[in-house]
Amino acid sequence: MKKLLIIAAIVAVLVALIWFSAAQYLNSTAVTAAQTRWPNNLGTADDIARHFPAHGDNETATQVVALAKPLGVRFDDRGTEPEIQTIRPAMSQHLAHVISTDGDAVDAPPAPLAQWLTQHAADIRALQQQLVTHDAPQWAVDADTLIEAPMPRLVSQMDLFRVLALDALEQHRAGNDALAWEDQHASWKLAQGLAARPELISQLIGIAGARLANGVAAKLSAPAPAWRHELASFDFGNAAVASLAYEATHSWRYVRRYPAGEPDDDKLRNRGREFIGIILAPYRRHRAGIALEQQRRLAMELASLSACDPHPRTPQGTPNLAEAWRRIGRFRAEVEGVEKLLALKAARARSGTWPESMPSIAGSSCSDGSWQYQRAADGSMSLAFSKPIPVAHAQTTVVPLVFRYGK
Repeated sequence: MKKLLIIAAIVAVLVALIWFSAAQYLNSTAVTAAQTRWPNNLGTADDIARHFPAHGDNETATQVVALAKPLGVRFDDRGTEPEIQTIRPAMSQHLAHVISTDGDAVDAPPAPLAQWLTQHAADIRALQQQLVTHDAPQWAVDADTLIEAPMPRLVSQMDLFRVLALDALEQHRAGNDALAWEDQHASWKLAQGLAARPELISQLIGIAGARLANGVAAKLSAPAPAWRHELASFDFGNAAVASLAYEATHSWRYVRRYPAGEPDDDKLRNRGREFIGIILAPYRRHRAGIALEQQRRLAMELASLSACDPHPRTPQGTPNLAEAWRRIGRFRAEVEGVEKLLALKAARARSGTWPESMPSIAGSSCSDGSWQYQRAADGSMSLAFSKPIPVAHAQTTVVPLVFRYGK
């Protein structure tokens, strides 16, 4: 019996030594991954959440929530009113059609949309003025929270982007481009609020809203207002890289804090979870460290991309991430194209004709293309990116990369 106890003790010691050795090796992977620095001066895994300081809704966000209600757009759990749900498809179809057509002419919206705009004209103007005369809305952020961090209602944000774009087109159709530019300024303020957030999905909704504003801007008269430069110069790619880093390190911090899963109300189950967590923690952290390093390398590649038709080498099983970066790349080209178009419009407004040439037009921040401008003998002109950039079939609103205008 005594011999069995000695053998059992030796076995236990050997198992413990093996476990501690394995734990030390596995933890080394996690430590190395946590200490490696991310691109764009984001720091290490423990630093990244600090780029998104915690705060509650600011006053603009509170007012936007209140002013959106008369439009049938809600930011609470009750969701969206039937009225806005009914016209949402028509809004999307009309915006997609108008933005994709040549020239500055805008077709009249379907009668139900026109009636809705007339009915809510004062409500839209109140929302617009709140946004353009105050700081951008800031929705609550708590990047340190590992479970159920606050998130704005993104479907409602998208509804407001559509409403402001639709109103801008109607103001343009009525010859009031000054008010149309105000609508687009309000859209940019909404997009800024989302671009400041840590979640990648918020970034993508902000880009979708900014894309609508950019498409509408192509229809408007020059000169563009000063705020337009903010949209044109904002680096959506870097903002998205920061969000990718946040989401990767959020998963890493979650595993480090809850290696066997988050606790619940069952005390007995929690004790078992804690015990299992002690045993599994090194392996779980090792796997999380590997995943963190993969995401960091991906972020390094994405941060270095300057193509407007990028094809990042994303991990298998993440087609949505690759598509997100293709959208961001194309959006860079779309914004650049509208900036050049507005510069040409300003030149025509000064001289009465499209310029013979404009050397600055050819340049591009895109590493995989340039812009080509031509004025024909009959006084018409065309502006086009030097290569087609495909878009996903799911995209309904696409700003063209080819613009054609008569004299």
